[in-house]
Order: sequence, then C-alpha cells, then structure tokens
Amino acid sequence: MKKSILFISLFIQSSAFSNSPIDTKVIYGPDNRQDFYEIERSELRRLADSTIALIPEKNLIPLRNGWTRIVGENYGKSNKLCSNEKFFEQDSSAECSGVLVSPNIILTAGHCIKDEDACKLVRFVFNYSLKAKHDNASTVRSSDVYECEKILYRKNNTPSPDFALIQLNKMVRGHDPVRWRSSGSLDVYDSIFLIGYPAGLPLKFASGAWVRKIKKRSFVANLDAVFGNSGSPVYNEKTKLLEGILVSGEKDFERKKGEKCYSSKRCSESYCSGESVVKMSEILPHLPTN
Repeated sequence: MKKSILFISLFIQSSAFSNSPIDTKVIYGPDNRQDFYEIERSELRRLADSTIALIPEKNLIPLRNGWTRIVGENYGKSNKLCSNEKFFEQDSSAECSGVLVSPNIILTAGHCIKDEDACKLVRFVFNYSLKAKHDNASTVRSSDVYECEKILYRKNNTPSPDFALIQLNKMVRGHDPVRWRSSGSLDVYDSIFLIGYPAGLPLKFASGAWVRKIKKRSFVANLDAVFGNSGSPVYNEKTKLLEGILVSGEKDFERKKGEKCYSSKRCSESYCSGESVVKMSEILPHLPTN
C-alpha cells in the first residue's frame, strides 16, 4: 500500500510514534473538513477546546514571552500533492490526535505511542488551530503544552481495540474533559462528526458523516479523515457525547494516471471500507475511577 511522503517521514522515522500500518484514512463524498475559525456553533468550539494535538518535542520551541513556537513542514509540498488539494499551503506539525477525558488524562489511539520512552518525546498541545483565515497557527501559549507522566493503559490490536490512556505531568487548566456515552448504543445511520489533526494540520472539524456498520468493539463510518486523525474524538451529532476515537481506515492518497502529483483518495458515502472507531464501551473499564 503506497503511503504519502509525509506519512513515511513522520510515522516510520519518528521514535515517538508507532509505525503501525493501519493509520490510513480517506475522503467520503464532499470534503467536509473545516478549520476552527469557520465554526460558529459554540458547543463545537467547546469540544475543540478539549481536543489535543500530539506533537513531537522537537517540533516545539519555547519562547521567553510565555509562548511556544510550533515548527513543521508544508503539507502540500512535503506530500507531493496536487496544488488544488484542500489545505495545501498549511504547515503540518502534529502526528496524532487525542482528547481530554479527565483533568490530567488524555485518550488517543494505542498505535500513536508505542511505549513509555516514546511517550516522553511527545507533547500534548491544546489550541493548535487557525483562529482566523490568514492565521498560521505557529504559536501556542506555553501553558497549553503538557508532557507525558506515564501510560495508564495501552492496547494496539488491529483494527480494534486500539487505544491508550495517558496521564499528563500536571492537571490541565482552562480546558474541560469531555462527556461520553455511558449507556445505550449507536444505531446505523446515526449522524456523527470528528475533531482532530488530519495529516498533522491545525485542528479540523469533519461533519456530515454517519454510522455504516456496528461491530462488537467498534463501528464503521464514512468520516473524512487522513493520517494524523488517529485518536481523534468522534461525537454524536445529536447528543454531542463522545462515542469513541478513530483508529484506522482507507488509503490516504493516490496518483491518477498521467499525473505526477498525489490527490486525496475519494469514495462515495457508502463505498470503500469505511473508517474504524473504537467504542467508548471498550475504553471506559480502563479509566481510573478516582
């Protein structure tokens, strides 16, 4: 399976993140991804405030004024994408996504962090997002950057269960843990959406998706996602409750005949294999009770 150039450089060569081959995604129907500044609904902005970018320590430069600079690569050029690809000119810095589920615990995909040593090389960053159209998301407050204290639980089965619970080095200030489904279950065709960092880009919303298939430990959906969305929280559109985290899916990019550049692989809403999401019911038994 062909991967993008950025996928190779970030996921295989990085010492902090697993080189699991399952971290591939695709665009279903219209590309519904939006930047933070495009979202007007306050409840969605609150959920974004609890979403975390997993960024290698080497991509962060502390400044003297209480801010931290984020460095990265141009998304379009580093992946040899066609110039009409969405978000072509944005920079990419994150390698996975996560969500705050307790004042000092984050939930992410198990294949994103392979062991304790790798966890220490990752920083967990809030507010990595574009606040305006011409923003470049190059800095965040240093108080929004957290470190790994330890891995509380990690499972990396293909494709599910695949999740990890990470204890941060201190209590999170200014961001609230999300609420999740604690009873009942999703149904096929229920509307869902995703928040995360596709291809390591600043935070993106991906709405307009629905559940295609329910499995014992996971469900399959037509979420618009690419590598870097692993660990992205997936929410119920109606209740705004966390239903699980995205862990795997279709191939990212493909090169069409006669072209030298790559384009996002696209599928109709009901075709291709779909994106796999680990259910919260698999994760809840492993959350600390105190």
